[in-house]
Amino acid sequence: MNIKEARAKACLDKVFSYSEGVMSRRDWLDLQKRKSCRIEQVNKRNSAAEEKERKILEKMFFDIPINMGNSNNPDTKKYLERKAKLDQGFFEATYRIYTSNRTFLEITKTEYDYFLGIKQ
Repeated sequence: MNIKEARAKACLDKVFSYSEGVMSRRDWLDLQKRKSCRIEQVNKRNSAAEEKERKILEKMFFDIPINMGNSNNPDTKKYLERKAKLDQGFFEATYRIYTSNRTFLEITKTEYDYFLGIKQ
């Protein structure tokens, strides 16, 4: 067993209290699979990372010499690249399991991968 498998096993064997009772994540996911719940990967905007990048750009803007018009200046290139990245937005993948009553819970990537691998 390698480290990745050991971490997945440790994650799935943790015991929690669910509305169905006290059970491990693995048992709970098996139960949800039998109930025909579905899972989904959703890309969610990471506003904390965007705010951090805004602060970095603001500092860079005041630190860059008056060469802002010179697009060949390395500092200006770096600034414009980071600004373009910020304009695209920062997103992070989140994983959800939708229960039978149309609500969802966020789950970890490990739980998501395990759920995909369960055979019915």
